[in-house]
Formats: sequence, C-alpha cells, structure tokens
Amino acid sequence: GGALAGLAAASAVASCTLVLVLTGGNVLAALFFVWLALMGSAPPEALIGVSHPGGARMALAVMLEVAPAPWRYRAIAAGDPGALLHAVVWVAAGLPAARGLVRRLSESAG
Repeated sequence: GGALAGLAAASAVASCTLVLVLTGGNVLAALFFVWLALMGSAPPEALIGVSHPGGARMALAVMLEVAPAPWRYRAIAAGDPGALLHAVVWVAAGLPAARGLVRRLSESAG
C-alpha cells in the first residue's frame, strides 16, 4: 500500500526531474518542484470544475493529468492500478530519455 505508493511516486518524480535537469539545468528542476508544491496536490477536476475554466486552466489541468503529481500517486496506496501504471510509464520513459541525453552530452564533450 503506502510503501509502494511512496516508491512509485519517488521513482516517477525522480525520472522526470532527471530529464529536466539534463535538458534545462537546475532552473527546470526548480520549476518542476515549485509546480509539485503548488499544483501537484489538486486533481485536474479542481481546475476545470469552475463555471468558466478558460484556456489557461484547461492547459494546467492537462499538465496535471499528464505529469507526475502527488494527487495521482495517493491512489496507489488504495490499490488503483491506473495510478501505478502512470508512475511506471514515467519511469520507463524518463530513464531511457535521461540515458540518451547523457550519451549525447558525453559525446559532444568528448
């Protein structure tokens, strides 16, 4: 339950952060952590559930739906397989992307 949720959330966030650091440095990583702190605990429905959500709120809701976020990974502890799959997809996509970025950076430095 809770241990699996913590491990999945940490792995997904770490793989996403690794890609962000390799592409944009500390600035992108800091922005991602601010995003997690300010927006990550609310589900997308909280943004689009207002009477006139507008384009900006819809864009933020899409980002909340796609990006790793604490609101989603709390459901892993309750046994939600979709939430676990979301974390696994982020790890499965993030780690190879980071490996490719490291390879590209090392080839350009050498």
